[in-house]
Amino acid sequence: MKPRSSSTKQPTKHQVFAKTRPLTPTDAKAIKITRLIAEMICTDNQPVSIVENPGFKRLLQFLEPSSWQKKANHDSINTDMWSQQNKISCGVVPFPYEYYTATNLVNFMNESFERWGLLEKLNVVVRDNARNIVSAMEVGKFTNIPCLAHTLQLVVKGGCLNNERISLLTATCRRIVGHFKHLVKSYKLLRQSQEILGLPKHSIIQDEPTRWISTFHMLNRLIEQKDAILLATPHFPKATLSFPFSG
Repeated sequence: MKPRSSSTKQPTKHQVFAKTRPLTPTDAKAIKITRLIAEMICTDNQPVSIVENPGFKRLLQFLEPSSWQKKANHDSINTDMWSQQNKISCGVVPFPYEYYTATNLVNFMNESFERWGLLEKLNVVVRDNARNIVSAMEVGKFTNIPCLAHTLQLVVKGGCLNNERISLLTATCRRIVGHFKHLVKSYKLLRQSQEILGLPKHSIIQDEPTRWISTFHMLNRLIEQKDAILLATPHFPKATLSFPFSG
């Protein structure tokens, strides 16, 4: 029988209790778990409410008992609203009012906060810079801060994207992207050109004008694929491509 190694030590009682003690919100492991859950929700297109599902709670409690924490005493939220492709306005739940006035927004937020049990422990609301939502924060007397990403979008748009030359550049680039996105034959020619030139077989990117970083990615990808695009589209007038890819 092999003797037990002298280097093997039993855990102390403090180490044992530490494994069952709830993690604090600032604990590195708690932060990592929270970040991974957020990534899962985004990557898998899951509703935020998944963290309240009994099955999810049981799984998390089994995998990491020490991550199980009490309900928060304070909550912060961010506000936003989307429209479906069929033009029906929606949020986490459908917006019931016809107009997006400050009063209607405040009523809707108060109804939602009360339904979710947040009204009495709301810490701060993160919002965009639209006038109606800013007014709603004032009417509802909510402690609020502007969204950094949306503020940066407005700065870049006002300082760069609204410039006449840059607007012409991005409009031309969108037409080029649209040409390859909507015509299968052109897309195949682009792939063949990438093969011939030894360029990365990357797809070109269509930007979303309300996200400045997507415009940056579109331009960057077009620069990368400039030679393949020129080879695949000899029928394009040179003037069409010379401006975006000059320099």
